[in-house]
Amino acid sequence: RVQKFIEKLEDLGFAYESNGSVYFSIDAFNKQGYNYRKLVPAASTSEAEMAEGEGALAAEEAEKRNKNDFAVWKASKPGEPAWESRWGPGRPGWHIECSVMA
Repeated sequence: RVQKFIEKLEDLGFAYESNGSVYFSIDAFNKQGYNYRKLVPAASTSEAEMAEGEGALAAEEAEKRNKNDFAVWKASKPGEPAWESRWGPGRPGWHIECSVMA
C-alpha cells in the first residue's frame, strides 16, 4: 500500500524520482493552493534522526528540486533492508506509513 500511495503522489505531480529515491515536492503542493507547514526544528527529533529517516533537509541537495522537499521513498544503501519498487530497491521514507493509514 505504501508504494501504491507514493505512485499516486508521483502520478498527480506531487512527488518525483531522483536517483532511486522519491521526494514530495513542496512547490507542486503549494502551486495547487495547499500550504505545507514545515516542522519546527525543536519539535522534531534530532537532526541525525531526520537525516536517517527522510533525508535531511540540507542533505542530498543535488537530488532534490527544493531543499525542503522530503523523501517518501529512499533508495537503499548496500546492506540496508530493501523492498523492490518501480524506482529500484528501497524503503519507505519517514512517516509515509502514517499518510497511507490516514
